Amino acid sequence: MASTFLAMITACELPLGLALKALQVDVQSPPATLLALLLYLALYFGLVHFLAVRTGALTWHDIAGPRSLAPSADDWGGSEPARGWTRAWGIAISELKTRIAGGRIADVLVGLAVVLPLVVASNLFAAGMLLVLGLKPSDLAQDQVVSRDLLSFLLTLVAVAVVAPIGEEVFFRGFATNAWGRSLSHNSAFLRSSLFFAFIHIINTATTSASLSWRVAIFNFAARVPVAFALTWLYMRRRSILASGTLHAGYNGLITIFSFL
Repeated sequence: MASTFLAMITACELPLGLALKALQVDVQSPPATLLALLLYLALYFGLVHFLAVRTGALTWHDIAGPRSLAPSADDWGGSEPARGWTRAWGIAISELKTRIAGGRIADVLVGLAVVLPLVVASNLFAAGMLLVLGLKPSDLAQDQVVSRDLLSFLLTLVAVAVVAPIGEEVFFRGFATNAWGRSLSHNSAFLRSSLFFAFIHIINTATTSASLSWRVAIFNFAARVPVAFALTWLYMRRRSILASGTLHAGYNGLITIFSFL
């Protein structure tokens, strides 16, 4: 699945880049980034439709609010306690689920509550990875979009905090996590889905130095692992793409705002 997805992204990215260059559009500009992410959004939805929805394997309702994922001992969304729970533990979790249950509003609030801790933790981890790999922030700047004015900032914010999270949550959580969660154990589905999401980000590696590329690729993968774990964890616990989508949008949005400021 990963190789097929990478091939399709590359097949779309190449003609888009050539077309933008032919029109003398800066491919790193906010408008070009928004256009590219809209293309990826269409690709995500198209893949999910043809691979899962059209075949009857999943419905859009399954993607938005799954009920057939592998259960775990701290699953907030499951209707029944997992086997092996003690009575006291089951009662405690049931009470917790009752307190935090509240439908879509609770999904949004829980997602927002995790944003700031995730930003802090992931940035500390990324700083450590830079030291371990011997990289400087400037080594990673080649593929970053710089917002020089308010309009550019707003376009970038829409692209990375709205368009990108929608597509990625539908594909990586709604589709991939569901697919593995129905056939594997809870932990296996969690790890595969999270690492798949982190692995896809190696396509952001764009350097001209062979000795630098492999280190940047490792960083692009490893730096996304904490975020991937948090998103998959929240999706599987809340059984809601709205919860993980809110966290994803909040994380990307906060990072974008910090970069602009």
